Amino acid sequence: MGGQPVCWCGKVDGTYQLTLSDEERPIGSQVVLHRKGDWMHLFEYETFKKILVSYGEVLPYPIYLHYQGEEELVNTPSPVWLDPKATRKELLDYGAKVFQSSALDAFRIYTESGKVEGVLYVLPFRTQFSVRNSHKVYLKRMLLSEDDCNLLPQWAFFIRCLVNADGLLSTASRESLVSNDQLKDARKEIGVAIKDYLRGLVQNDRAMFNRILDVHHFHIKAIASEDNELLRLFMDYLPFETNKGLRGLGSIRSADNVICYTRNLEDFSQVRRIAGAQGRLVVNAAYTFDETLLKKYVRLNPELTLDEISPSRLLEQFGEVEANKEFQAFETKANELLKRFGCVCRLKHFTPADIPVIFVAEEKENVAKSANNPLAAVLGAVNTTKQIPPTLTFNADNEMVQTLLQIQGDNKMFQHVVHILYVQSLLQGKYPVNSEEMELFNHSLSELMTAKMNDFINFLN
Repeated sequence: MGGQPVCWCGKVDGTYQLTLSDEERPIGSQVVLHRKGDWMHLFEYETFKKILVSYGEVLPYPIYLHYQGEEELVNTPSPVWLDPKATRKELLDYGAKVFQSSALDAFRIYTESGKVEGVLYVLPFRTQFSVRNSHKVYLKRMLLSEDDCNLLPQWAFFIRCLVNADGLLSTASRESLVSNDQLKDARKEIGVAIKDYLRGLVQNDRAMFNRILDVHHFHIKAIASEDNELLRLFMDYLPFETNKGLRGLGSIRSADNVICYTRNLEDFSQVRRIAGAQGRLVVNAAYTFDETLLKKYVRLNPELTLDEISPSRLLEQFGEVEANKEFQAFETKANELLKRFGCVCRLKHFTPADIPVIFVAEEKENVAKSANNPLAAVLGAVNTTKQIPPTLTFNADNEMVQTLLQIQGDNKMFQHVVHILYVQSLLQGKYPVNSEEMELFNHSLSELMTAKMNDFINFLN
């Protein structure tokens, strides 16, 4: 037995009263809660037990709930996820039970800073950076939050954590962790642990890495864009969209030391077939992180070269047609028809032959000119901008265009076909089409169909 017991009585307004008790009590503490009328529902057996289990399930001391003369142990002082000998299957099964969701994989972590220990689960589905996943964060073995409490790096949205921190501090309301240097250091250690885990998979369990990559390649690209070591490790396996389907960079660079790419979807949709017909492999780097990753990787590997491809550059490589009157008259006539749209028409040879026309929107190209004055050596180059007008290029190797060359004398037929090809090229290139252009397309198509139907009726008669 100890000394005289002390009774502490607190109220919701923060005041309290201390008194000495004459009752004999065993050494220790006893807490008595008096429920208020508004909160009676929280003390119903099932509700009370659920809250008790949720917050105290892994406390290192046994907790017994007494109800209707029966005693029930409601916690597990030695949970499997804190057992260093637990198997991967046991961790996955426990995670599925706690989070009501399976995981691709699970791995243990421990940090010196903050004494954070537990398990990280790899989500089996794609997530967005803006979506908050559910977690379980315990502080000194008592549940603190179902948020990650800023323990995970910002890029780790594909990770779910089940951890306990013995060395971190909670806010006064006990809703989160105090943001201090210790928390920042713990977060860095967890980030290193995630990277080490992925590195280990690449070296020892390629099948699991590929499964994770299939689902979370976007997040792994985010990690690689921040870390040069991981960039070197992961880059060959990361998928990139090309004009020949999805390919890992290892496959792309094995084909050629020059990596051709486009910066936006519009350019890629324009050049993919033409570049393919010319034997070129082109990467669509319009997606987040892709261009950054390519540029960083090329800087780290001097033997590689990055070459940006645009539709206008492809136009420059198209074959010139003979300078005869027929071809010149064709270009002049087509230019006159599309002059009101500010579009220039050209006749070239290019592959594949089944593409009749290709439209390239207006582009601005920086051209360096030497300053023509005595200070040129000091001032260096002066950048000017070369304007490349919207250009519709007709394929001289295409059967339809060759037929169009032969019907130049039929002004109406020629006019309608040029108008249709112009608007069709805008649609195929996913360029905006205004109401005037759409009306022109519909009118020309209607006129052609009417003319052909009339020809058919005259043939029958």
